Amino acid sequence: MKMEEASPAMEIQRAALVDLRSLGQMLNELSDSTELANPEVQTVLARMQIAQLALSLPTAAIGACAIDGSPLTYRGRIDGLWVCCNADPEHCWKNSQV
Repeated sequence: MKMEEASPAMEIQRAALVDLRSLGQMLNELSDSTELANPEVQTVLARMQIAQLALSLPTAAIGACAIDGSPLTYRGRIDGLWVCCNADPEHCWKNSQV
């Protein structure tokens, strides 16, 4: 029996879950010693929101590339969730830096 490959949307959702787990751990570590207004805490919270949106709407275009104006979409990779320019795969950033 041949195993089916995961769809791009499923890969994005899997990557978003991985990011949410690791970001949640980071937030727990940070919240023990810092205030909610701390910039590092705010960054983790923003990245969690990006991952939650990817989990809900994995195929959504989420903005425009600052370099060439092309749509930005999610990519699920083995190392986590990425936001990438549709026109140039070099215009990407990893959501979770863990």
